[in-house]
Amino acid sequence: MKIIFTLLFITTLSLFSFSQKKITSFYCGFTMSKWTGDANRFAEDLAEEILKQEGFSKFKFNNENRKGFTFGLTWEFTIYKKIDFQVGVFYSQKGTEFNGYGDYKGLFIEEKVRMVTNYAEIPLLFKLVLFSGKENIYLSGGPSVGYLVDSKMNIKVKIHGNKQSNIEDLENCNFFQVNLNVGAGVDFKNKVRLELKYDAGLSSVFNVDKDDTYIMKNGVISVCLAYSIN
Repeated sequence: MKIIFTLLFITTLSLFSFSQKKITSFYCGFTMSKWTGDANRFAEDLAEEILKQEGFSKFKFNNENRKGFTFGLTWEFTIYKKIDFQVGVFYSQKGTEFNGYGDYKGLFIEEKVRMVTNYAEIPLLFKLVLFSGKENIYLSGGPSVGYLVDSKMNIKVKIHGNKQSNIEDLENCNFFQVNLNVGAGVDFKNKVRLELKYDAGLSSVFNVDKDDTYIMKNGVISVCLAYSIN
């Protein structure tokens, strides 16, 4: 991980030295995150374990999106004609939700298990302008690195109208993450920007050993608005 940070730092300094124009923008947006990899199999096994231990007649979990937000600052540098380089600092909410339902002695039961993993992230993206004019249409892509700042498990159970909730620490998480980001967007008069992006986690959410059964990664769709402040 230290080697990755060192290479990213050297690359960033090199690109800055060749840059021609700088734009500083504030970003904020809506996110929909879901764990990928073995998350669906984990949900099935979790439901099976509940059936065995708790005496339910039926129970099922689904791996669904956790809704959240992201915000941050970016600095954008023109390095060659229609190619820009963008570095940023973001706070991003990620994770997933396992939503379950079942039957216990004639009572309908709902259970929501929200897995919260929030990160401070540094994206390093290249931006290619496809069409320029009053509105610029562009594609972007590149890596990002993240540091875990919050991890917890929020459990809510509803039984025949009665609700119970509990918050627990989500343990054994990886503190560092590496992601691959791809996106597209529109610049309106170089002031306001609308962007759609997908972040694919390359690192496992949890520390895994060779004997571990499940490997789960973050996958996040985000829709962001940005405003240039210079």
